[in-house]
Amino acid sequence: MNHQTDLQKWNQEKNLHPFLEHEAIRKETIAQIEKDLYPFSSQVDVSGEAKLIYSMLQNELIAYLTPMLETDRKSMQILYRVDIPEYLLAQVKGSMDAIAAQIAQLVIYRCLQKVLLRKINS
Repeated sequence: MNHQTDLQKWNQEKNLHPFLEHEAIRKETIAQIEKDLYPFSSQVDVSGEAKLIYSMLQNELIAYLTPMLETDRKSMQILYRVDIPEYLLAQVKGSMDAIAAQIAQLVIYRCLQKVLLRKINS
């Protein structure tokens, strides 16, 4: 029996990672993350290999989110600007590092979704 959480299913269903292969979409996604998580500012060079860029961006987000998680859960309300469904955030579990990594992934994917939806609707 496979007992996947909604978070695991969401990650599989929203297989948006291939879209990060496009440099222009990477730039727009990082800009969207910076807008939603201001004052977060990425130092990632988007012209490199997509998998490396994704990993670097996730690591930057983990470094940004971890102090918030450790000091004040209320400061995590910043994630409402990103518009991650609450039911997904409620399923984020594990060590502080694991929680930060899962939230970072959700932030990247949600901001990527916003970029793609704007492109579809324009």
